[in-house]
Amino acid sequence: MNPSGCPVFHGDTFGGDAGGTDNGKDHLWRYYEPTETSWNGCLAAGKIATKEFVKIGDTFQYKLHVYNFQNFTLTNVVVRDILPSGVQVLSAAPAQNSGPNPLVWNVGTLLPGQKWEALVAVKATGSGPLDNCLDIDSGQLPRQTVCDSTQVGSYPYLVPTKTGSATAVTPGQNVQYTITVKNIGTGPTASPVTIDEYLPAGFTFVSKDSVVVNGADLTGATTVITASPYSTGQPRFSVPAAINAGQSLVIKFTAGVPANAAAGSYCNYFSTTQGGIPLTTGSLACVTVGGGNGKIGDTIFRDWNGSGAQDAGEEGIAGVTVTPDQARRRDRHHPDRCKRPIPLHQPAGGFLHRQRARGGDGWRAGRPCADRRPRRRTVQSQLRQEPGSR
Repeated sequence: MNPSGCPVFHGDTFGGDAGGTDNGKDHLWRYYEPTETSWNGCLAAGKIATKEFVKIGDTFQYKLHVYNFQNFTLTNVVVRDILPSGVQVLSAAPAQNSGPNPLVWNVGTLLPGQKWEALVAVKATGSGPLDNCLDIDSGQLPRQTVCDSTQVGSYPYLVPTKTGSATAVTPGQNVQYTITVKNIGTGPTASPVTIDEYLPAGFTFVSKDSVVVNGADLTGATTVITASPYSTGQPRFSVPAAINAGQSLVIKFTAGVPANAAAGSYCNYFSTTQGGIPLTTGSLACVTVGGGNGKIGDTIFRDWNGSGAQDAGEEGIAGVTVTPDQARRRDRHHPDRCKRPIPLHQPAGGFLHRQRARGGDGWRAGRPCADRRPRRRTVQSQLRQEPGSR
């Protein structure tokens, strides 16, 4: 908190950026010129470029924002937009008081809760990273500075995603995954592009279904490597093509769920590599494994007070046969409607069905439906034939 009671947030950088904008070398800030930034919560400023990547000759805009979050009025407010070399100013709204570099607006007064905004249109005239900063001065607060960077040139910018054909499966089933890598940058990737897939534990690669790059079918030309150091659980796809700017790589493949998979959620991730630069996703395409281990259970008891719930003193009824029944399903003549009786697995009226039951199944107490009269009755109606039971 500063003396005026405003929260001030500070941040700095650490580590290197050998894969960044300095030709494979660590930036000087790693050792001698650390990058520091601060943000005043009472005078919030922002500068956002409408495009992260552009080509020489492209036009784009900077959106400038200044908010007075303080509980007092700011006076003598001056906003300066310091433009880098490599951009040409086309227009500003509202028009600046002086410029063209820096662009200066004499804002004057900002009341508590008031904001000031401007839109600056520019044209890229040089290549490389364009760092553009905004300074805000006032008579009450220290100078605030915010910056944004835009890359000018031919750069790929990849956005990887992954989906599954199903969100819920049972052990032993297959799942088809779809990997999509979009290039929203200004230039193509290197070739080949490799995808290292990391399936959930126990899942195995089954088949390569389709590979489409830039709208062309490359299924036959794409190789899948499962030999060491890869495996059927971690296969590598090698695609012999570049992903052009504005285009996508789409891979569809099938994986098998292990027959002994425990119930739970299974997620996975993958890594895209082009030009020696890997890009790894977070957890994606989660599927829930269940069904095969499902259980249905309940208790048959004497409902002496007719409350519909088992109260103290209402004993269970042992020795009653329970059978699954699909009488409520639309197709009452389905051959699987009546199934074998399920004996009680627990004493005193408890039963537990350890196999999977389909949605819509009901349960009957008493004789199997094949031995009954045509009239169908549910557990509740059957047991109510005996006074005082449920």
